[in-house]
Amino acid sequence: MKQGQRLLPAAAIVCSLILAVSTMLGQASPARAAGPPWTKYSGEVNLENELYVTDAWVLRDDNTYRMWYTHLKTDLNLVEILDEMSALHLDDIIYDLADLDLDTLLNDLAALKDTYDNVADIVDFLDSTGTVIGYATSSNGINWTIVEPEALAGDSNALWDNVGTPCVINDGGTYQMWYTRDRIDLTQTQLENILSDLNEGDAARKDALEELLGSISTVISYAESPDGENWTVVDDEVLAGSGYALEGVSEPCIIKDGDTYKMWHSQLKTDLTATELADLLANTGSLDADVLLDVLDATATVISYTTSDDGIDWAVPEEVLSEDTPLWDSVASPSVIKDGGDYQMWYTRIEADLTSSHLQNILDEIRALGLPDLLKSIDPEDLDEFLAELATLDTADLEAMLADTSTVIGYAESADGEDWLVADLQDITGSSSSLWSSVMASSVLKYGSIYKMWYTKGIDDLSVAELIDLLQGTKLPIGYAYYIPHPGGSPGGGGRDGNLTLEAIMDFTNGYYAISPEGRIQETIDITSEDELLNILIPKGTYALDEAGEPVTRLEFTADGTPPPLPQDAYIIGLAYHFKPNGTTFAPPITTSWRYNPDDVPPGIAEKDLVIAYHNEVSGAWVTLPSVVDTANNTISATAGHFSTFAVVAYSGTPPPPPAPAAFTTTSLSISPTTVNTGEPVTVSVLATNIGEEAGIYTITLRINGTVEATQRIVLAGSASQTVSFTTSRYQVGSYSVDVNGIPGYFTVSAAATPPPTTPTPTPQPPAGPSRWLIGGILAAAVTAVTILLVLRRRRSQQ
Repeated sequence: MKQGQRLLPAAAIVCSLILAVSTMLGQASPARAAGPPWTKYSGEVNLENELYVTDAWVLRDDNTYRMWYTHLKTDLNLVEILDEMSALHLDDIIYDLADLDLDTLLNDLAALKDTYDNVADIVDFLDSTGTVIGYATSSNGINWTIVEPEALAGDSNALWDNVGTPCVINDGGTYQMWYTRDRIDLTQTQLENILSDLNEGDAARKDALEELLGSISTVISYAESPDGENWTVVDDEVLAGSGYALEGVSEPCIIKDGDTYKMWHSQLKTDLTATELADLLANTGSLDADVLLDVLDATATVISYTTSDDGIDWAVPEEVLSEDTPLWDSVASPSVIKDGGDYQMWYTRIEADLTSSHLQNILDEIRALGLPDLLKSIDPEDLDEFLAELATLDTADLEAMLADTSTVIGYAESADGEDWLVADLQDITGSSSSLWSSVMASSVLKYGSIYKMWYTKGIDDLSVAELIDLLQGTKLPIGYAYYIPHPGGSPGGGGRDGNLTLEAIMDFTNGYYAISPEGRIQETIDITSEDELLNILIPKGTYALDEAGEPVTRLEFTADGTPPPLPQDAYIIGLAYHFKPNGTTFAPPITTSWRYNPDDVPPGIAEKDLVIAYHNEVSGAWVTLPSVVDTANNTISATAGHFSTFAVVAYSGTPPPPPAPAAFTTTSLSISPTTVNTGEPVTVSVLATNIGEEAGIYTITLRINGTVEATQRIVLAGSASQTVSFTTSRYQVGSYSVDVNGIPGYFTVSAAATPPPTTPTPTPQPPAGPSRWLIGGILAAAVTAVTILLVLRRRRSQQ
C-alpha cells in the first residue's frame, strides 16, 4: 500500500508474480458467498499491450475518456529482464529476510558495494528502468489508444526519479495533475558511505541507517497541461510529510469545489522514531516473528485531507479515515467524487488476520520452498522449463496461510469531506480472498446516473499462460466496473446478471431493461405512448450505442409542441416526438409505429402518401423515411437507425427521396510489423467507411488462423470513415493468417535471436563504489531492517 510498493522496478514485479504463481499454480480459487455490488466488466480492458501498468486515473470530457496511468518504462524485454534477474545473485539477501537475520542482512547489503559483478549487473538493469506516467484516450473506457506513453517523467528515466499515481482534473480547459514523486536527498558519495558503514561498528551502522531513513520519502507534486499530453511541472513538492521515510505522503485525489481545491491522500503513520535506535545493535539476534508482528503493529497508512486556494499551497493535512494502527488495518488510495452536496469515497483497505505464528510459518515455508535458488536457476533461453519447475512446487501450505490476506476496495460517505461514515467494507473485491487476486487503487467518475470505476486488479485464474500474458502486456492489470442506481438508489446497486440497466421513458411511463456492456439489448422493449398514438419496438439483440460508442442507459420519448419548421409544402399530422438522446444509433434499425387521424390529413393529400420524417440537426432539413401506411387501420410505420425529432408528415408536393441507408466497406488493411519475434506486438488496422447517408453501427472482426481474436463496434455517420486498430501477439514461431471482415493478410513470428557475446572496451572507472541506482534496489530491504531494529529497542525498553 505504500507508494514505494507501488513504484516497483521490473525485477520486483516479476518476483511478485512468480511468488503468486508459486503459491497458487494449478489451484482453484475459492468462491465467495456473495458477489460485490458493482458489476465488473467481464472482458479485458485493452491498452495496446502496455507493459507493467500499476494504476490508472480516468476522467471524461468532450465525450472522450482520458486516462493517465503509472507504468514501468524499461528498455528490456521479458527474456532480458529474466536474464538480468538471474545475474543479480541476491539469493543471500532473500534468505536473510526469510530467516529474520538482521546482522547478516546488513552485512550482505554492505557487501554488494564491494562485489563488482553484482554492482555492474544491477547498474545495467536499473539504468534503463523507471516508472513514468502515460496518457491514453478511449471512446468507451474499455479499448484505449496510447497518445503518449511518457507524458510525465522524473528528471531521468531511471528508478531514482519515479513518478506515479496521478490525479487529473480539467479546470476551464487547463488540465491539472497532482502525482506522487520519490524524493531521495542523497548524493552518490553519501550513499556509498552508507553502504560501507552498514558493515562497520554499531555506532557507524546506526548513523548510516538514521541517515538513510531521513533522506528518503515520497511527496506530492503538481503539473499543468493544455491538452493532457504535454505537461509542465509547476511545483515538484506541493505537499510533503516530515521528510522521514515512514511518514511520506502519496496517492492524491483532488476535486475543485467552487473556488477551493480539496485533496485526500495516503499518509504513512508510525510511532517509531529515529531516536529509538540507541543501543539496538546489541540485541539484533533476538529478532523473531513476535518482533516482526510488532513492526507491523506500529506502522500503517491512513487517509488525510487538506484544502488549498490555488492547488499549490496546501493547509496542514488532518487524518480523516483510518481503521487501526497495524499495517493490515491500513487504508489508502482514496478516490472521491461530490454528488450534489454529498461526498463519496472509494478507498483501498487491507483484509488480514495474521498472528506471529502465521508470520513465522510463512517465513519458514518460503525458505523451505527454496525460491531464491529457483530464481537463480532462471534460464532466459528456456522459460518454459523454468515455469514448469515452478508449477511443481508443493505450495499447498503457503497457499492456505495466505488464503485470507488481500486488499479490497471499501466505500464511505460524508456530508463535508472530513467526517466519513464507512458504508461498505467490501464494495469491490477480487475473485477470491487471496493475496494474488487483490483489488486496489480505484478511480471513480460519475456522469448522468452512471458510476464507472477503473481499478488495479490481481490475477484471477493463475496459469503459466496468464502469467506470460501479464508480463507481456497482453493482459492489463486494470479492471473496469460500473453501476446505474435505480430511482432512489445509491452506490452499491449494479445491473442485472452482469448487465447495465436501461431506462425507457415515454410520457409518464417508464420501464427498466437490461443492456450488455457492449450495448446489446437483452430483452425486447415495446413501449406505447399514453394516448396510444406512438409505439416503439426495439427487439432483443439490438445494439444501442450513443455518439461515443457507449451503451445507452436512458431512452426518452417526449411530445414536441414546437418542432423545427418544415418546408412550406409539408404538414405535421398529429404531434411530433423528440427521441432522446440525440445521436443514439441502433443496429438493426428499430421500428416506430404511429396512429394518425385521417381528418388531420390536409385536403388533396392521399393517406397512402403520408411518410415518417425526422429532423437532421446538421443540415437543418427534414428527411423522409421509407414508410408503410395501413389506411384501413390508420397506422404508419418505418424503421429508424438513430434518434432525433420525428413526426408523421404530409407533403402537398413530391416528398424528398429518403437517404441511402447505412452501408459499410472495409479497406486499407495494414499489418505492422509483418515479421516479429515471439511475444512482440503486431498492430492490425483497417479503414471502415459508411458509404450510406444514414448513421449506423459497424462491427469489425479480427480473425487469426480462422479464429475470432477480437471484435469492435463503431458508430459511423453517413459518408464518414474511421481507422480501427487491433493489437495482438503470439508466442509460437510460425506464419499466422489474418482476416478483417474478409480482407486477408498475414504476419510471421520468429524466434528472438541471441546476440553474440561482446567484450566491452575498457574505459576509465570512477573510484570503486556502487552507482546511485544500486541503492534503489536495496532501499526496501534496508528500511525493513531499520524498522525491525526500532521495534527491538522498543520491546527491550518496555521489559
